[in-house]
Amino acid sequence: MNKKFVLGFTALLLCFAPYWGLTTPAWAATYYPVTVQNDGNGTASANPTKAATGTQVTITATPGGQFKQWVVVSGGVTLSNTTANPATFSMPASNVTIRAEFEPTLPSTYSVTMQNDGNGSASASSASATAGATVTITATPSAGYQFKQWVVVSGGATLSSTTTNPDTFTMPSNAVTIKAEFELIPPTSATITSANNTRVTRGTGGSFTVTATGTAPIIYSLNGTVPTGVSINGSSGEITIAGTTAAGTHTFTIIASNGTLPDATQGFTLYVDAYAIGDVYPYLGAPMGVVVSVSNGGLNGKFISLDEGRGDLSAAGTWCTNHGAGWYLPSQAEMTSVLQNNVAINGGLAGISATQLRLSSSNVDHHWTSTVDIAGSGPDYNFAVYWDGANVQSVSTINSNTRYYRAICGF
Repeated sequence: MNKKFVLGFTALLLCFAPYWGLTTPAWAATYYPVTVQNDGNGTASANPTKAATGTQVTITATPGGQFKQWVVVSGGVTLSNTTANPATFSMPASNVTIRAEFEPTLPSTYSVTMQNDGNGSASASSASATAGATVTITATPSAGYQFKQWVVVSGGATLSSTTTNPDTFTMPSNAVTIKAEFELIPPTSATITSANNTRVTRGTGGSFTVTATGTAPIIYSLNGTVPTGVSINGSSGEITIAGTTAAGTHTFTIIASNGTLPDATQGFTLYVDAYAIGDVYPYLGAPMGVVVSVSNGGLNGKFISLDEGRGDLSAAGTWCTNHGAGWYLPSQAEMTSVLQNNVAINGGLAGISATQLRLSSSNVDHHWTSTVDIAGSGPDYNFAVYWDGANVQSVSTINSNTRYYRAICGF
């Protein structure tokens, strides 16, 4: 057969084979190269490295770190998955270049699980950690409990101390579970920590709060000779002192108990300050007078009337008696003392809008006294006293003269 005829016929078949439904024989197909690049952090390859159109090509990356993705540099192929390794594509009728990209391998992390026994809570500084990391664990007891110990449930972690809170450990290459265990706080008996005395003013009263340490709840009570008007709140420890509590020094015992022996006891002294010159008498109720002298630490004394009278000596005696039992016309010495303390006494009188002492050397402002001038002018004369602006002066006065007078009563 003619050689030229054979070659021409073969070329004709190759050109029109696709239109006639014929397959191009492998020996006659065009093969295009597949180039696989990398970013320097690993290697990559293709199989096959050359392929005819329509051939499935597999690309595989071998990371130095961790595979990240495929990037089609040229050839316009569509990969089965740009982040899968290996990946595939169908060979086009052109050369193909693909690049493999990598990223550093992230260290593995392992979970940290915290448990408790129901009497508190526990937490970790991180819910997961890499091997070699330091993890801090913290326990928080419920009310009435205290931390007891850590128990490594799983993971084999080595704690710095099983009884220290907070504590630390170095994370191993696996998950770790740790449990916090608690125990009841041992009860402690009460100890009174507040002062052992207080001071109030009679008629005003006051309060004082007892404090104590120890396991709650603490109950407070009083024992001994507790004066009338003094009480204590068993829960708060507040002592209330009524204004009616008798003046003087009172001693009794405070008890603090919480069920754990021994009970706490404390000797307590209550000072109720008594009256002083210038105080209104009594502290409570309607005022009767102002204190002009005191004795027995202010528990006893005398007070002067809130009002005054004016007349002769006989009228003065009647006027004082009419005030009631115990009232009398003061002596020369007593009225002298009153005028000497005029600042304090007038202050008390002014505070309740009562008539103040007369402070004038004029004879019309002299005050009658019950002291008779026997040695001088005779039995028809009594001493009257007055304030001259600096001192108290006494003058013998005939009983028929008109002078001022005030009554005094003791308490």
